[in-house]
Amino acid sequence: MWQRLLLMGALLLSGTAFCANVETDYEASFNFDNLHYYQWLDAADNIDEAYGALPRDNIKFDLEQSLDTGLSPANAEHKADMLVRFYIKSVKKLVDDGPRVGVGMGGYGGNTGGGISFSFPLGGSGLDQQAQIVIDFLDPETQRLLWRGSLVTGMSSSSSQVNERQVNKAAAEILKQFPPRN
Repeated sequence: MWQRLLLMGALLLSGTAFCANVETDYEASFNFDNLHYYQWLDAADNIDEAYGALPRDNIKFDLEQSLDTGLSPANAEHKADMLVRFYIKSVKKLVDDGPRVGVGMGGYGGNTGGGISFSFPLGGSGLDQQAQIVIDFLDPETQRLLWRGSLVTGMSSSSSQVNERQVNKAAAEILKQFPPRN
C-alpha cells in the first residue's frame, strides 16, 4: 500500500518538474488557416549572453522539427507565408532559495505552544536559473507580429545539454498553442 502511495506521489511530483504555463498573443482578425510555409528571421541577439553556449543551429533544427508537423519551409516554388524568430532571454529569479528559520508561538484557553522550523535547499533539480523562451510568427511583407508564444522555464548555469533539452521542451509546449483556436 505504502509503495503505491510513494509511487503515485513521485509521479505527481515528476509531472510538475516542467510546468507549462504558455502565454500567447495574436492578431485576432488574421486567418491562420492560410499559413503553410515559413522562413527564419535571424537575429544576432536572439539568445541572451547568459546562454551563449547554446548551439543556435541545434535549437533552430529542433524548432523546425516541431514546426514541420503542420508547416513547411519556404522554397523556390512556395514563398514564405510567415517569418519565424525565437528569443531566449534570462529572467530574474524572484524566489530566494537560501536557508530559512521560522519561530512561532501561540495559545488558546490557558494552553500555549511554540515551534521552530528550518528549511534549506537540498540539491534540487540543477535548474538554478530561469529563461523566457519566445517564438514569434510575423507577416513577411510588413514584419508585423501575427502570433507570439512564450514560456518561462528552468535552466542550468552549468550544463548546456540540459538547457538545450529545456528549450526543446518549452518550444514544443509553445507550438502546441499554434495556430490559435478561436
